[in-house]
Amino acid sequence: MGLSRSVPYADSGMPPLAYGTLEAVSPIRDVLERALPGAKLTERKGEIEVLLPGGPSARYRIVTDADGVDGTQSQTVLFAEHADPHTLAVLREARSSFVTAQGIVFLVGPGLYVDVRPPRALSDPDRTRNPFSTGGRRVCVSLLLHPERDWTVRDLATASSVSESFVSRVVGALEDQGFVDVDERRFRPRVEFLFAALAEHWPKPSVFFSGRAPTGKGDAVIGGGPAYEKLGLVVPALPRAYVPTRDRLRSLIVQTNSTPSTSRMAQWEAVIQPLPLTNGLAPGLICALELARDARGREVLRNRDLVPWPIHV
Repeated sequence: MGLSRSVPYADSGMPPLAYGTLEAVSPIRDVLERALPGAKLTERKGEIEVLLPGGPSARYRIVTDADGVDGTQSQTVLFAEHADPHTLAVLREARSSFVTAQGIVFLVGPGLYVDVRPPRALSDPDRTRNPFSTGGRRVCVSLLLHPERDWTVRDLATASSVSESFVSRVVGALEDQGFVDVDERRFRPRVEFLFAALAEHWPKPSVFFSGRAPTGKGDAVIGGGPAYEKLGLVVPALPRAYVPTRDRLRSLIVQTNSTPSTSRMAQWEAVIQPLPLTNGLAPGLICALELARDARGREVLRNRDLVPWPIHV
């Protein structure tokens, strides 16, 4: 489901679900103490209150049976010993709080949003089973750029400039983790969940340079400051060049007459990440993925409509 990440304080507003009551609180408390260090947890019979450091608190009635819906609107959290990724994706979509024994935590409430996803199959040594590897991110971007489309493996391979066998492996991993819906030989992304997971794995700048910053007009795909400004965002950020290979980066350094620099003195930054885009300023999707990596950027996203579907990160 992704690397560990806690993303608090996004407003929810969705009604919770209700299930049968759990008497023993301690198992869920143990998981929450590990997943949310610094949080204050207060347990009562069948209930637990979560107070995040410097943030809001929420009280939940703990339940263990997802089939025992009673139709009430009381705020509940499902504690699951085991849950497959698709079930967890459905619960996220319904804005239903849950905690698993494996350390996956999803809590929503008034003014509260917490999503913690510990390492799982993404450490698989077969990198093609990791949908967020370098090539996998390319496929995911293609999916999110056209979220309304019913994709085939061949169409997605063409759009992403990768092999059909690679797309099949990436889509298989995305389906296993609940990020795409597959119907026969066609599939469509579950955009909100895929965006949040892809943002967690979006690459950080790898090198910094002083010199004439690339403009994106035939140089590279440019995110960061210039792309933000085009979208009307006042977010201080260096121009960020996305290049597919180190050879392409070396050519860009020569073109711009740049030299390596520290991040404090840099005039632009670069990421070796092939994107299924023509050179120019990055579209809103790439800007949103860049911003979703940190808390400040997520606050910007909550007040801006950068992509044509809701973002909850």
